[in-house]
Amino acid sequence: MEYCAKFGKSYIDQPEFKLRLYNWKRTEKFIQEQAWAARHYKVGHNKLSDWTQGEYEKLLGYAVPMEKKTKNLEEPESNATVVADSIDWRDYGMVDTVQN
Repeated sequence: MEYCAKFGKSYIDQPEFKLRLYNWKRTEKFIQEQAWAARHYKVGHNKLSDWTQGEYEKLLGYAVPMEKKTKNLEEPESNATVVADSIDWRDYGMVDTVQN
């Protein structure tokens, strides 16, 4: 496969090869579907074309949105916490004096 040679890809066994080929085909389909927008931006294969969505998200530092993480949250009480209008961080040792 030209893709493997171009990007130096090698796979452990046939099941992994089939998975990577499936991912590559999925990317190829996306590229073909985006061909109409070629005058606005360019899409094509790269070293990530055979990655799973999970691998790609991990690379980007994907974090699950809080809405999906937290279900069945209780509403906070109306008098739960009073928030200060301002905070002097010097009082907490969080900032230092001005230096040159």
